[in-house]
Amino acid sequence: MEDDDNNDFSAHVMLQQKLGCIIQDGITEGQRFALSSDLWRCASASPHCDVLITLRPQQNKQILKELVLWLHDIIKKSEPHFDIKIKHHNLTNSYGLYITANYTSLLKGAELCHLKKPIKPSYGGGMRDFTIDEAKCFQGLEIRSNFLSGMERSMIVRQMLQMIKAPSPGGFLFRPISTESPHQVLVPDGGTLLVSLMSQNVIENMLPLHQPEILADLQKRWVFALFDEQPLEDIKEYFGTEIAMYFAWLGHLTTALWTPAIIGVLMFFIGGFSFVHKDNQEENTLFGDICFVIFALINCIWSTAYLEMWKRQQAELAFKWGTYELQTDQFLEDPRPAYKGECLKPNPVSGRLEPFYPPWKHMLIRYGVTFPLTLLCVSFLFFIMFCLLQLQDMADAVFKHSYYFKWIIYLPMIVYALIIVSGDFFYRRLAIILNDLENYRTDDEYENYLIQKIVMFQCVSAFGSLFYIAFYLNDMRRLQETLATLLITRQLTQNIIEIAVPFIIEKFKVARLTYQMTRSMSDHSLQRHVDAARKRRDTFQSTPSSELDETISHQDNADEEEVCESEEGRELRFRKPNGSSLLSVTSSPKRLSSNSEGLCNFYG
Repeated sequence: MEDDDNNDFSAHVMLQQKLGCIIQDGITEGQRFALSSDLWRCASASPHCDVLITLRPQQNKQILKELVLWLHDIIKKSEPHFDIKIKHHNLTNSYGLYITANYTSLLKGAELCHLKKPIKPSYGGGMRDFTIDEAKCFQGLEIRSNFLSGMERSMIVRQMLQMIKAPSPGGFLFRPISTESPHQVLVPDGGTLLVSLMSQNVIENMLPLHQPEILADLQKRWVFALFDEQPLEDIKEYFGTEIAMYFAWLGHLTTALWTPAIIGVLMFFIGGFSFVHKDNQEENTLFGDICFVIFALINCIWSTAYLEMWKRQQAELAFKWGTYELQTDQFLEDPRPAYKGECLKPNPVSGRLEPFYPPWKHMLIRYGVTFPLTLLCVSFLFFIMFCLLQLQDMADAVFKHSYYFKWIIYLPMIVYALIIVSGDFFYRRLAIILNDLENYRTDDEYENYLIQKIVMFQCVSAFGSLFYIAFYLNDMRRLQETLATLLITRQLTQNIIEIAVPFIIEKFKVARLTYQMTRSMSDHSLQRHVDAARKRRDTFQSTPSSELDETISHQDNADEEEVCESEEGRELRFRKPNGSSLLSVTSSPKRLSSNSEGLCNFYG
């Protein structure tokens, strides 16, 4: 008996020790994880560039190296004034091309992109398309760091990159030199380089890098300023006119919704919105009917006034931002980069050769593929709606008088709301695929038909059940409950998807990458690197903005050689504008960077 007690006591002690070790290891790893995250937050930002191109990781590292050098040579040959830096991202095993254009190239690109800039008051003021010949007339041209915003620089460089097309005949062809692999990359005659490489999964992303200091300022004055006016000018400078116009509309709508909201709440509390079941053989009171009619009339007047006021504000912002234009002939616009043609034909207006795609094929795909698939999706959604409404009737018959399980009645509509959200997500992807298949020539045509598809599906998914209940079932009480359930469920779900999910994914990704980067460090070394990163960050934040502007200006004007090391000591040398592109391969055994420096080199 005593032996059994001793054995139980020993097992209990061992269990306590193991549990204590697990807790201690968890605390240690948590502290290390916190230090790693702090190191990421305090790390130096990636070098400034206008556009970053990342290549998709591949199993054969040698082929990936040759591929990035091949892409670099093509871009450098087409745009010799681009400053290109190649960096190897250790954690993702991919290469990134950091592309920056000098000021002269940006001004030429601004003219090609028809970028609107303000005119000096002495020349009449206003906004007009930028031209090199009349550069002296534009305000702020002398200040290189302010004349073009970061968004405009990225847009210009992106447009210049998308104008690189494969020559005819032959196109662009990549074949590995170091291996006998059959892996080949072909850009056909007249094809857009970057679009073709993206479709072949060679290029993973092409994107501009964020500017943390501007984002922090916007976060302070926009996101966390609940009752202040939106800084639309700053939003426009950083994100562009389309995003700024969207948030201007969103702010206008939010403000305008106060009127029907206040009136609806007042009518609700005075008893104007009350329903009774048809089972009780009762009718709505006269007062309730009058309230419904008055509220409907107020909504009609409010919606009309809201639209007219928004049209006025939209015109003011468009004129102020230089985007108020009359509609021009579509043949005056350049074809979008992803536009594919079966042959080259002269433009009816300009006479230039450009890809041609027969119009009848647009119609054939639209009416033979797109509309039937959309109708099939809508029919499937109606079938699910009908099944869930029948299920709700069954639940209502069983749990209508239950005190604890009455919430089950609302489950079918909650499920339907979730199906609507997921259906919108998947149909949006299908609509993009169908739109790409229809192959529209201009960006305006592409966007208009894409919006047409999405709006048609969302109208049916959002209002189909409400019209069915209101005009077929004639059940106003059920209509009220369904509308409230759908509205609340969709609003919560969309907020979670748009805010919480991206935030959690970003934090998880950063945590995983940081932990992988620092797991080989000792605790003392990790703490030392964190302190050093904090010191560098504090020094950067305390540096006056004038000194930073001088440094940036000096870097833009310098004509010097840039050296960038890749994994296994491969040294890539490039010259800035006015110099020839030079590539050299060294046999140095040095790596791209140590673990501590990798935070500065990895971005993307």
